[in-house]
Parts: sequence; C-alpha cells; structure tokens
Amino acid sequence: MRRVRTADEEHPDVFDWLANAHARGGGFISHCAGACLQADAENYQFLRVVVPIMVRKYPQYLSPEAVARDIAREVADDESLAAGERSIIGHFAQSVRTWFRKLVE
Repeated sequence: MRRVRTADEEHPDVFDWLANAHARGGGFISHCAGACLQADAENYQFLRVVVPIMVRKYPQYLSPEAVARDIAREVADDESLAAGERSIIGHFAQSVRTWFRKLVE
C-alpha cells in the first residue's frame, strides 16, 4: 500500500475536496482544510485521520466528477439493476455533475 505523506499526494478527489473546502467552506472547515493543505509530511499524518470524517460530513465540497464517479461505481456494482435502470441512473449521474458545476461557478 502506498503511504500518503502530504495532501498533494492524496487521491485527486480528496485533494479537490480539501481545496474546495478551504476556498468555499465556513471558518472551521476552511481552516481545517487549509491546515491539511499546508501541513508537512510529519503533521499531515495526524491531520489525515479527520479528513474522511469531514468529507462524509460535508459532501458539498466534493467535485462533481467525484460525485458522478461514486454514483457510476455504485450502479456498476449493483447486479440487481436492469440495463435500462443503469442507463437512467447514468443520465442522473451526468445531471448531478452538471448541477454541481453550475453550483460552483
């Protein structure tokens, strides 16, 4: 398993969340995300523990691409869905991506 040392070495979705939360979040979230982005390798290791918790609690800072990928991944893994249902959900994922882009602009 690859060891993450700093925020810029994180998965792109996590790094995007940190950048969005830092730029658009309220005081506490913005400061926490900013601390993660500025931390060196030694300090990021203990800050990293709270990042998944913050991402789950504040999903509005996820990038539209991350949200659409999560929806697509869940649909692909759900064998109970018929092909038509997968298509409809795929269109929904695209709509979510478009909506988030407009929201962020």
